[in-house]
Amino acid sequence: MLNALLPTMIILSISLLVFGYKLKNKSINLIHFFYLMLFSLYISSVIAMTLFPFPYQKELIEAMIKENLGINHNLIPFKTIIETIKFDSAMFIMQVGGNILLFIPLGFILSILFPIKKSTVVLIGFGISLTIELIQFVCGLFIGYNYRSFDVDDLILNTLGTIIGLLLYKLFYGVLKKYELLLR
Repeated sequence: MLNALLPTMIILSISLLVFGYKLKNKSINLIHFFYLMLFSLYISSVIAMTLFPFPYQKELIEAMIKENLGINHNLIPFKTIIETIKFDSAMFIMQVGGNILLFIPLGFILSILFPIKKSTVVLIGFGISLTIELIQFVCGLFIGYNYRSFDVDDLILNTLGTIIGLLLYKLFYGVLKKYELLLR
């Protein structure tokens, strides 16, 4: 637990200092400060969920290898999704739903914070997902087994989540702008 909490606290503390300073100096308004802090909380949560707990204790690593708990990588699109549907519907909902839900806030918050093309939002979502998968892969190489797997289906589902977040932003754009004007 502490293993995942520490990076989250560091990211949130730095964000609070940086964005609090900008708010104090009036280079951002209160609503923008709120969105930036929400984004920081989201990013720190994604890091905690996807990369931690990191097994760095030798005994834990050896036990996980002995128990054959390492996960195989998947480079075949839809393979994990199809296998999960066939064998375990609860796991399918967790795997597919979890990967989609994890990236919905990214598409939504990026669209609020930055006036960028919608295709750029989707590419950023894909890029962040790919970065997470590559970090998991490289960490597995360093510790000697796949404590987290590289799965192309995660890339597909995370990108779909980003697209859904973007669509939700478009759906709620009018409401967001109305409240933003009221809070200024």
